Amino acid sequence: MSLFSLIANMPASVQMALMSAPEESYDILSLLGDTTRYAIKRVFSKDPALDVGAVVSTEKLNVCAGKYVGKDDPVALVRCQSGFPAVGEVLQPFMFPALVAGWMRGSHYGALYPCSVEDSDPTFFDGRKTPFHKAHSTEVVALHDNPSGDNHYYNNLFMRSGSLEKYDQAHLPMRMDGNVFFQGTQSSRHESAPINRSASDPGVTLVEKNDGFYLTMTLATALGSERPSQPVTSARLGKASISGCAFENPDGSPITIGTDYFGKPRNAANPTPGPFEAPGTGTLTMKVWPLASTRETK
Repeated sequence: MSLFSLIANMPASVQMALMSAPEESYDILSLLGDTTRYAIKRVFSKDPALDVGAVVSTEKLNVCAGKYVGKDDPVALVRCQSGFPAVGEVLQPFMFPALVAGWMRGSHYGALYPCSVEDSDPTFFDGRKTPFHKAHSTEVVALHDNPSGDNHYYNNLFMRSGSLEKYDQAHLPMRMDGNVFFQGTQSSRHESAPINRSASDPGVTLVEKNDGFYLTMTLATALGSERPSQPVTSARLGKASISGCAFENPDGSPITIGTDYFGKPRNAANPTPGPFEAPGTGTLTMKVWPLASTRETK
């Protein structure tokens, strides 16, 4: 619930309009569509105790001076927290460097956040902290923020559009190894030796039939043929960066992923990447739900 003060840059004058949201949201949007004439000057809260929530330096130097005296970059001041949006919400528009008009207060179009797409990663830390607990307990140890990272990706298959490059900007350590990347997917810089099958499209599909769901994919060569994989265990997973807790069973015993999706034993020396142990090659059709051992190879 806000009040918007809009500046209208007319040829011979500068006019101001005070508009209310959400009642006049569509009118505000229609005016802001003409970026050469209209811009938001201030945003007020309807709560008198909060007053101004944001202000923008919309006045152009040529308007102030009466003549062209150079380009002037606008500055915005936005209040956060304590009744106003969180820092992360305010930074949301900068996640992607959209091109906007009026860059450098001239006729140019430029990035709202002037950087490359890869570097468009503003922080979303808004001061909030989350409790973490003792191992196998609900006892709170401390509070901590939630920076990105501390994820583990071992022995996975990435098909169609699944990718890991977004983790390139993670703040905490990432652990990745033994992942296979098919056509349309991308590995992360955190994986030193990803298995690249970018030229191969497995054509994966999931179809519902009368008796359940069937997964079909085509593998030209056997999974794991490029190089050996290592089993996923507590020792390999290590400990969580913030809590320092190990990845283990509820009784504190170490984890070893010794079976695949169907319960078939894994090859302890060289487990097959993906959810299915040694599925074979060619066009494979597997009933994946409800769980059953039925498999057809064409």
